Amino acid sequence: MEYLFYDEQIRLESHEAFRHYAYKIVSQEGLSDGAQIQFSFDPSYQSITLHSLKVWRDSKAVDYSDAGKFQIIQQEKELDRQIYNGRRTALCFLNDIRVGDVVELSVTKQGENPIYGSHYADEFDVSWGSPVKAQSLRIIPREGQQLFIRWLGQKPPTVQEEQRENGREYWWTVSPMPAEVSEDNAPDWFAQHPYVQISDFKSWAEVEEWALPIYQVPDELGKLFQEKVGQIQAMPGSLEDKAVAAVNFVQKEVRYLGMEMGSGSHLPSPPELVLERRFGDCKDKALLLATLLRKLGVEAYPVLVNSDWNEKIEEQLPSPDVFDHAITLVILDGKSYLIDATASYQAGKHLSDRHMGIYGAGLVVRKGDSGLTRFELGPHDYGGVDIEEHFVIKDYRSPAIFNVTTTFKGGDADSNRSMFSGKSQDEIAKSFRNYYSRSYPGIKTVRPVEMQDDTEHNIVRVREYYEIDKFFEPITKESKKVRAEVDTPYLYDHLPNLNIQGRKSPLALNYPQNLNVTSRIEFPDDWEMKGENTKIETPWFDYQYSEANDGKQVVVRKHSLSMTRQQVPQPDLVDYVAKRKEIIDEAVLRFTNNLSAGETKSTVSDNHGGLFGKVNWVMVMLALVISLISVAIAVWVACIKMPSQPPPLPGDSGYGYPRGLDGWLVLVGIGVCISPINMLRSVVTSASAYWNYDVWMNMTNPASGDYLAWYAVVTPLEMILNCSVVVLSLLLIFLYFAKRRTFKPVYIVFWSTQVLIVAYEFILGKIDSHFGSFDTQSVLTLVKAAAWISYVSVSVRVRNTFVR
Repeated sequence: MEYLFYDEQIRLESHEAFRHYAYKIVSQEGLSDGAQIQFSFDPSYQSITLHSLKVWRDSKAVDYSDAGKFQIIQQEKELDRQIYNGRRTALCFLNDIRVGDVVELSVTKQGENPIYGSHYADEFDVSWGSPVKAQSLRIIPREGQQLFIRWLGQKPPTVQEEQRENGREYWWTVSPMPAEVSEDNAPDWFAQHPYVQISDFKSWAEVEEWALPIYQVPDELGKLFQEKVGQIQAMPGSLEDKAVAAVNFVQKEVRYLGMEMGSGSHLPSPPELVLERRFGDCKDKALLLATLLRKLGVEAYPVLVNSDWNEKIEEQLPSPDVFDHAITLVILDGKSYLIDATASYQAGKHLSDRHMGIYGAGLVVRKGDSGLTRFELGPHDYGGVDIEEHFVIKDYRSPAIFNVTTTFKGGDADSNRSMFSGKSQDEIAKSFRNYYSRSYPGIKTVRPVEMQDDTEHNIVRVREYYEIDKFFEPITKESKKVRAEVDTPYLYDHLPNLNIQGRKSPLALNYPQNLNVTSRIEFPDDWEMKGENTKIETPWFDYQYSEANDGKQVVVRKHSLSMTRQQVPQPDLVDYVAKRKEIIDEAVLRFTNNLSAGETKSTVSDNHGGLFGKVNWVMVMLALVISLISVAIAVWVACIKMPSQPPPLPGDSGYGYPRGLDGWLVLVGIGVCISPINMLRSVVTSASAYWNYDVWMNMTNPASGDYLAWYAVVTPLEMILNCSVVVLSLLLIFLYFAKRRTFKPVYIVFWSTQVLIVAYEFILGKIDSHFGSFDTQSVLTLVKAAAWISYVSVSVRVRNTFVR
């Protein structure tokens, strides 16, 4: 669909929002959505008035404004998240809708959520899933009401503010807006699609004033609540032990269910009622926990936070709508803890085991506070995943034993505790096996997955047991050499691969998670490791890798990845891709063994085997053929018999008879002489990509973590170009010093080839950023090509010198 216009006008005094818009159905795919008209509203405080609904075809309109054609339904789209909001949807299906039809409608929604009182706050998307030719918004505030407007995600239009007879007005127009396209792995706080925030709250202190009466802890409580307080008070242990008992009760025994009709969208239910019915949403449970802790003598307050924006919440306009979650601040013995009462799978005997500071900042509902409070991360937030892999290779033909022990800590322990609770044993086993099958296609489960839960220290330990059939496989059908790979897929999960060409979003990282992977491989005979240690430090993460022998028959690999930032800024993505490649190069370790009689020598190679790894003979033969053809053409050009051109008589040129390898031709000669060196350097730096068989197989195998779809086409073409240009540059040296007449056209061909290579890399960069890009070096090449081609084309010295 394509929106022709979208106009919205809001009058705050009467709580009316008028919308008038029209869209055109431009394809068969748009028929389904375009033929369905729906308006959502909350019947507890809102109503809908339909003014006009028409379908235009060939300048004629069909009227669908009859309200009888609408049905009122209750969808409850968030019911799977245990949220019941009671909203209704007015729904109408239009008959006989065709491609090319224009649907035009106007409607008014009356009513405002009473929880806001005299305040107003809202936000509006500027770009949608369909293109919009023109979009406008007009707001008429109440008399004396000042509105604050903030645009996010694009350069804002000019907001018009005018004083008219009926009061002050705000309005603007945006046009046109293309359909929104989302980029993967972007931080939740990043505004990929522009939107506008509007609020009359002057500061966070005003939002605090709004929240205080709503989240007030009651002074008097009923019998049921007093009994629960007495039960916890009677428990043995310290005050912290009793606080943890209260947290356990609210997290585990009061189930999550949100009743968010009308004011319930922001107003928590009374703690006594939540306790009685044993269910509530985040704000209900946050206030219940704060109340329970207060009655136990522990200082506690509800806190409003946003699950996505973290500390970026400080960049939002002050408004209650900024918050989408409520937690509880607990202060005990001078230490502060943030407790999420909805985190029903948390564990640990101390409050520090439950602290969740990942929200960055939030609004503590506490008298005397005048703004947002920043939160520090705690041990629970850093969490961590420690993976121990154990491979046992009995011989090179039998299945390998593969056992994995994974230890989850902090928040990662909570997540896995929840997963094991919500899935069957078969579902978990299948999910785990499918994960490893990407690296080991012959994997089979030999024992059920085991889960050990240490709730006292909040640690979950998972053990998996597999066999890998055909772990060692022949390199070719006829070969007696076999090869196996040990992969580290967890690195791919934490360091996503992405095409940065044209990307506008930063990259979200699993901050502040730490990943440690140890792989222990036991062989039936001796394996000698040369040993390797790698350390990579970046502004966004730190990485360490080591490989060594632990005894003659055991190889040990260790990877350690620690996230230090929440995201990689968009300007740094080029550096991220380069650093990621260095790390992914360490992900796969390859082992080869010769099974022929009398040979027992075994070797180990990694992803970056270099020029002296196993030779890729196909590429070598292709390079030889191309080089021989290029040499043959070069010899033919060098031996072309052209009639000599006599030098001009003095004065014919008008420039004092310039002739010989002098002047600017000296610079041409220097460039000609160093060109073969530069070309050969390019070939050498790409040696492993051209000649190393292991690298070739890793980059062209779809099951590999480094697989690139176009590699098998791009790399041979690049090698052909490089080999041809090397021979061409050598030919130029001969033609230059021999002063052959063919130097000029061959020199022009040489620089034209450089231009073609730049264009080729630019096109490849559009296909996949791994293959090329248009950078400063590309611009320099184009400038030099234009300069030298122009020089040899018009230079009198060139014409007078190359005459043989």
